Amino acid sequence: MKICKYCGTLIDETDEFCPACNKKMVRKLIKKQKRDDLPDKYELAIKEADMGMKWADFLSYGVFIFGSVMRLFIFPGMYYDLDSIWFYEFVHFVVSIWAGVQIIKRAKITARAVFLVYSMTILFNVIEVLSRISEYDISYVFSNDKIFIVYKVVSTLIAIILIKINGNYFSKRHEIFVY
Repeated sequence: MKICKYCGTLIDETDEFCPACNKKMVRKLIKKQKRDDLPDKYELAIKEADMGMKWADFLSYGVFIFGSVMRLFIFPGMYYDLDSIWFYEFVHFVVSIWAGVQIIKRAKITARAVFLVYSMTILFNVIEVLSRISEYDISYVFSNDKIFIVYKVVSTLIAIILIKINGNYFSKRHEIFVY
């Protein structure tokens, strides 16, 4: 089998015209290149359809890419007294976008990229709470910043749960994330 140079359709080597785009195939056929260590892209498409990839797509576009933009431009208003938080938010933004792109590309490092994003969430939550406590005394923080503390605790717990869920999800789909 060969692949049409114009539209990518699989065609028989004896065909003179592509059945999909009707372009002449004389000397326009290119051999289907397949590295031995990578599955065929059609095999991957079938595996994706069988296993379902809606969570990965939601995670990349919805959570990491859209969520990062929202987090960077809207939520920092919560941190009116912590200018250093902008640095953490920017780093989280960059790593989240990068992880989202890894999911879209079906990269081999996707599971580690997702783990990194959620681990950073946990680490940055701890840093933000400790920064708040170091600025004020601990009793002041727990009496006046209850919403902030509850938000950080809940966010940390969710990140821990999502590390486990995504670890299972991506380990079951390790044959799809190969590039």
